[in-house]
Amino acid sequence: MRDRLPNSNWIYATMNHIEFPAVYQFLSGYFNQDYSLDFGSPDEVVNSFLTDEPREVIDALSKELDRFIPLVHGSNDPDALLAEFDCYYTPLPHGQSVGGWLEKIQAQLRNWHNLRDSHD
Repeated sequence: MRDRLPNSNWIYATMNHIEFPAVYQFLSGYFNQDYSLDFGSPDEVVNSFLTDEPREVIDALSKELDRFIPLVHGSNDPDALLAEFDCYYTPLPHGQSVGGWLEKIQAQLRNWHNLRDSHD
C-alpha cells in the first residue's frame, strides 16, 4: 500500500495519529528513545504499560493492533513503519520480525485481559 501512494511519509505520519492513536501512543510513549535506559527488556516495557495504563487504554491498543498488524505484515519495510510511529525499538536483532513482535505484544494484552476477567 505504501509504495502506491504519493507522499507516503506524510500519509503514514498522518495515519499513525488519526487511524491508530493507541498504537502511536504506545509505540512512541513506551518505546521512545530512552526506553532502554528505563527498562531491561521489551517485555518489561509491555509489563509497565499493563501496570500503568487503565483498562480502556489497554483495550483500545488491543483493538487497534488487530487492524495494524496486517498492515505491518503487508509492508515492504516494517522497520521504517515502526520509525514513522516514533518507535525506537527494532525486534530484528533479537530474532523477531516486526509483525511477530507485535503479535507477541497482542498475545500479552489478551492474556492480561483474560486474567483480569477471571478475577473480576
